Formats: sequence, structure tokens, C-alpha cells
Amino acid sequence: MKRGGYSLVDFLLFMISLFIVFYIAENLVRKIFKISKRDKTNFKGINSFHVWGKKILWIAISIIVVFTSFHFMLTLLFILLIGFDAFMEWRYKRTDKEYIVSILALLFIIIASSLGDFLNIF
Repeated sequence: MKRGGYSLVDFLLFMISLFIVFYIAENLVRKIFKISKRDKTNFKGINSFHVWGKKILWIAISIIVVFTSFHFMLTLLFILLIGFDAFMEWRYKRTDKEYIVSILALLFIIIASSLGDFLNIF
């Protein structure tokens, strides 16, 4: 199966490589800035505005995934979701410094999406 001129194996290798690079970068940033790991499975949100904002963005992402194949809109919604998390963490939990990791994730998604589009993998 071909995706944009590349095979499915190329796409999977690209995605696996991105996850490995992000994992290494995240651990390095956590070590440099002395940020403890948080339990991402039990993240409830900082306040009710944060919880509802994330719910609305996840619903929008789900609708885009189910009903369209519009890559740009999906990427934009993920950027908004992670940017919203980074802003809320910076605004209300600045001492945790978790917003630095969220900003790293935001930059990573922008770079990965641009690279994927440039290489015509997506």
C-alpha cells in the first residue's frame, strides 16, 4: 500500500523514528530542567476550564478523524490541544515546569508534520 509515494513500511519507520527522537528529547529536557515525570493516565486537568477545553478539542479531533481526511485541520487541532495544555500549565502550575515538556511536544508536532509533508509521507 502506497501513501504519498512512500510505502506503509516507510511511514511506520518514520513514525517510530519520531517517537524515539521525542522520547530521548523529553527525557533530556526533564533531566536538564529537573522536571519530575507526571502520571499521564491520571491527569484530571488544572481546573474546570482546562477539563472542558480539552474535552471540546478531543471531540473536534475525533470528528475530523472520523468524517474527513483533512491532514492540515487535524494537525492544527493537535497544535491547539497541546498549546492549550502548555498555556494552562504555565499559567496555573508554573512551579511544576511541565509546560516546558508540553512546549517541546508542540514544537515536535510542528516539525514532524512539516517534515512529513515535505517528504510526502502523510
